[in-house]
Amino acid sequence: DAGATDHALVRREQELARVRDDVWDILRLSDVVRVGALPAEAREGSVRLALAGETLYLAAGSLYELDAEQGRLVTLLEQGDAVGGGSASDIRHVSIDGGDVVASDGTATYVRDTSGRWQRRLLAVADVDGLRPDAPVIAWGDAAYGLSQNGDLVRFDQASGGARADIWAAVDDVPDLVNAGDFAIDGRIHVLLDDGRTLTFSRGALTGTVSPFVVPSLSNVAFLADAPFANDFYVVDRNGAIGENAGRIVRVDASGETRQYLTPAPVPGDLEGHAAAVTLASVDDLAIDELTGIVYWVSEGEIWRASMPLGSY
Repeated sequence: DAGATDHALVRREQELARVRDDVWDILRLSDVVRVGALPAEAREGSVRLALAGETLYLAAGSLYELDAEQGRLVTLLEQGDAVGGGSASDIRHVSIDGGDVVASDGTATYVRDTSGRWQRRLLAVADVDGLRPDAPVIAWGDAAYGLSQNGDLVRFDQASGGARADIWAAVDDVPDLVNAGDFAIDGRIHVLLDDGRTLTFSRGALTGTVSPFVVPSLSNVAFLADAPFANDFYVVDRNGAIGENAGRIVRVDASGETRQYLTPAPVPGDLEGHAAAVTLASVDDLAIDELTGIVYWVSEGEIWRASMPLGSY
């Protein structure tokens, strides 16, 4: 109204955004690029990611490996493939156990032997009255872990008499488990609650709780990002809106201190920048490699990659 030019307003908005980022401990990802897309038949249903070194694996009905140089997905295990006297069903889980990629369709796990052939290990799901379909199945130390329908953390083993399941941490002992949304394993098990708190278990016992403090406050905690060998947790908040960015990654240390990661703030007329700025609002899963500072995520069937700021992790 006072006659200021659009150019002058843009500079002022950028300066205010820079100050806000400093005050709210916001760091910006860089080199944000779309590196591929899921096949049309894989876009329905959940997607989960896992990193082994610099190799990204995706579970989206079938198990895929990303060929980053070619920008394409290589199918490793296809839904319906015959394996070990059965067949792979809807593969929606993937994890790394001792360097090996392990897939699961919620009824069995699939891992390659030394000759590269897939082996099928049944999960005693009936023993725990079923698993929550929105929670992961994670292989660790030749066992697998999941969340039962009532919230128990359960462990699946292969014994001499066949598959068995044991309650590893009971919701009766830790009632907060009923509000669990996701979990991750690094030797201990870290369970994310829907209010943003993270419970840590060791040998089935609750050993700690982390409550993050972040501005703006967490509003739609979606999941814990896969971050091998990281000391901190990476929580994805789909509803975290800051400026023109929607969705954010929140790094939380053991004391609850936080840093936020956003994609770059879009500039006027940059359609690709505006598209990237809202991808985290609809992200399905995210994986972080702190050794290389690379972040991968899947949003609405598209695979994105970015770099974390140097020295920020």
